[in-house]
Amino acid sequence: MVQAPEDPGSDLLKSFLDYLRFERNLSPNTQAAYGSDLRGYLGFLKDRKTEVSGADHLTITDYLRAARSKGLKTATLCRRLESIRMFHRTLFSQ
Repeated sequence: MVQAPEDPGSDLLKSFLDYLRFERNLSPNTQAAYGSDLRGYLGFLKDRKTEVSGADHLTITDYLRAARSKGLKTATLCRRLESIRMFHRTLFSQ
């Protein structure tokens, strides 16, 4: 049986969640919320065949617009944007 290659987005997410846990010492609830937000975002990128490093402000805007069309409230969208912002800033500042 041939296994599918590991999704690179999942490795990035794991690294980011480890960062939140060990370096930022964020609460488990905050870590879970960020993880959930980013799983949705990474799924959106995967569906669009876009690498994390290739996502730009238009890609993120499209993601948030799609989330809003599903009825998400402004506060949830703001948290998702903050999750994405911190994710990108953390990954690409190293």
